[in-house]
Amino acid sequence: MSSFSMNKSLFNKIVIFIFVLLSTFKAFAYEVDIAADNLEYDGLRSKLNAKGNVILYWEDKKLYADYIELLIDKKTLNACGNIKFEESGNTIYAGSITYNYDNESADIKETFSNFSSVFIRTNSMERLNKDTYLINDIKLSNCDSNNPHTYLKAKRGKLVMNKRVTLYFPFFYIEKIPIFFSPVVTKSLEGGRSFASEFKVTIEPGHTSAGISLKTRISCPLSENSTAEAIYDYLGAKGHGYGGNVKYSNKNKKGNIYIYTTKDLTEGKKRWALIPYYEQRINEWDIKSQGEFMSDENFDYSYNHQDNWNRVNNNLKSYASLTRHGQNTSLEIFTQRYDNYDIDKGNYKISSLTLPAVKLTYFPKTIFLGITHDFAFIYSRDYKQYTYKNISSLNYTLTKAFKLSRRLTLKPAFIITEDWCDRFITEYSGYLNSRYRATGWMDWNVKYSLTTKKERKYDIFTKDSGIGTNKVFFTNSMYIGNRITARNVISYNLCRNEQNNLKIWSPLVSEIVWTPKHCITAYITQSQFLNPFKCQSLNLDLKIGDIEKAYLKFGVFYQEYKDWRADNILGFGLWLTPKWRFDYNIRINSDYSKIRVNEQDMRLYRDGHCYNLGVRCRIIGKEYEGFFKFDIKTNMPFDKKKDNKNDNDDEKILYPWSDNPVII
Repeated sequence: MSSFSMNKSLFNKIVIFIFVLLSTFKAFAYEVDIAADNLEYDGLRSKLNAKGNVILYWEDKKLYADYIELLIDKKTLNACGNIKFEESGNTIYAGSITYNYDNESADIKETFSNFSSVFIRTNSMERLNKDTYLINDIKLSNCDSNNPHTYLKAKRGKLVMNKRVTLYFPFFYIEKIPIFFSPVVTKSLEGGRSFASEFKVTIEPGHTSAGISLKTRISCPLSENSTAEAIYDYLGAKGHGYGGNVKYSNKNKKGNIYIYTTKDLTEGKKRWALIPYYEQRINEWDIKSQGEFMSDENFDYSYNHQDNWNRVNNNLKSYASLTRHGQNTSLEIFTQRYDNYDIDKGNYKISSLTLPAVKLTYFPKTIFLGITHDFAFIYSRDYKQYTYKNISSLNYTLTKAFKLSRRLTLKPAFIITEDWCDRFITEYSGYLNSRYRATGWMDWNVKYSLTTKKERKYDIFTKDSGIGTNKVFFTNSMYIGNRITARNVISYNLCRNEQNNLKIWSPLVSEIVWTPKHCITAYITQSQFLNPFKCQSLNLDLKIGDIEKAYLKFGVFYQEYKDWRADNILGFGLWLTPKWRFDYNIRINSDYSKIRVNEQDMRLYRDGHCYNLGVRCRIIGKEYEGFFKFDIKTNMPFDKKKDNKNDNDDEKILYPWSDNPVII
């Protein structure tokens, strides 16, 4: 049945027209529906003209246009003006189209279409079958602009709707400048993860203190939940570096293994790092493991692939554990290893190794009259000082809280500890904790702790029985308004014997958190010796603004040394224009005699419509490095609206200058 939309003056003519077309359209072997502002039929030429808001339906196809010409005998359709062609859920916009109903071929001019986050513009498309087209003079881009800023351009290609687009001998352009050439580029249009759709390349040319350098990364998915990354670096006078990174993550497990190796020609030695990590949850069981293995303590200082600002690694920790979580208990079986760096020998040495260890914990539970009890047992076989020792410990605690008034609460506890390492040692300890609400904005907490040791009668050689701990702790907490939180902590040691040559008073530690406005945060912590009266340490951390918009941060760290010395950190960042951003951070070391600049980090970034452009320079001691970064926004044009909860870790929209890959 044909349907028409028109003005009322033509209604009677169009009604007659319907009956004429009913017999004519039978030649197409399927029903054709058409609607337009104006319809004209030429019976002698067997031609139908439709003008103004034309909509044409046949089978699963739908065509919108300003003008359509149907040549009925030739079974050909010609259309032009604001064309939109819909088929099998796909949409193509075009300047003109010629379609043959008999062989279902089509010639489409000046087309535009998009699939997922890919935009395809062509001079012409030739239909081969239902979903396959030959495409000519193609521009493939992630940019939705009429004149894309970055794109692949080729003379010939092939498009399979919703599946794949392939370009032959394309050039990659930034604006109108060709950057590189490839024999073929293919990309999946299915929207899910695939090798082609997730294949990414990062190239960072730069210059360092070792000369011209080039950092490259190539990443691709191994499966729905895993990604592999290959790393190759040209490091100038230092030589070449090779590495890789494999990541895996799903609902119940995640893992990562990073490896990098190079022969440092300037130092004449091989440098490497291996960092594996794995975590999995199986019902009530948890599996965790982590390894840290490096050739030297300055590996991160020199290569910094993981952007780790912990430049010097004096200590490495590796562990593996299997934990079962019960309703009231926890059972953990684990092994752990610590390595310390030996400066004289230039390598890491094992400082301690636990293999194996078993820990059973029973969580606090009320038994009667409000009294709660808990216990923990641990056994381990430890390697220290070139020998193994079997160590075990059992700790049992009884405690009860007494609320004496609305402001005062007392909580005593009694603890029995049984340790064994070559001999049995029994410890009896206890504490009395009192919490007093002095005012509505001030709390006082006083805790007295006492520990005594008891020897076994058959052990006549031990000399360490007696009082282990005898201290009073005091904590003052203040909440001043809604913007200031302050805390003071100090302890007094009551032990007096020849074996305990300890200071009576511990340093007085004061902490202040001040947030006068939502955009200002200040954290101050200070440690003060009372006898003699002098400052032990001071840490100040001040941040003003929003890290994603404009900010200023200032930090001071002072630690008591033989000579006065302090570390200062100053940083700021802001958008110079809506497109340009500048960040600068500096670390300064100062003492009585001079001021030294330890580290500087400068970043200049431009937020393009569909790409990120940046320069990063870092000076660390006597070494420096500068890199140029260019990244295509991989999830354009929806990057500012899309929910990125499940995005790959490398895709950091808020900080696009940090290791974003390039999609080709």
